[in-house]
Order: sequence, then C-alpha cells, then structure tokens
Amino acid sequence: FSVQIIRGIISPRELEMPSRTFLNWFRKADYIGYAFNTRPVSRHPCQRPFVFYVNSAKYDQGRRQVIGYYNLDKSRRIPNCR
Repeated sequence: FSVQIIRGIISPRELEMPSRTFLNWFRKADYIGYAFNTRPVSRHPCQRPFVFYVNSAKYDQGRRQVIGYYNLDKSRRIPNCR
C-alpha cells in the first residue's frame, strides 16, 4: 500500500481520476485509449506527489486504533520548492 501527498490544492473531482502512471497494453494506443478518464502526471518536480509506502501497522488497544508506519520513497530527490 502507498500514500501520495500532493502540494497545493486539488479538487476532489480531479483526484477521483487516476494519474496516468501506467502504459496501455497496445503500443499504438495513446492515453485516450482507456475506458476511463485519466489525468496527466506533472513533469515539474514540485508538483509531483510524495509517495510513502507502508512499513508496518499495529493495533493499539489503548486507543482502539490501527497505527501505520510509512517510509518515504527515496528513489527520487526531494526538490527545494517554495
């Protein structure tokens, strides 16, 4: 499982559409070849989401909650954004 943290304000309607982070099985088909709408992935490093992956999870009986621990994806450099 993963969590994406996005800078700025994005409408719920836009977030409902999946990011175009996958390829079509047919090489000649472009992004309109899907049976659903997708949104483009920004090339600007400050507008790309930060991805955190689940490291572990445990149930805290005192709080009666599940607590999750996440690790930041280190494969890309964190940009210095304003």
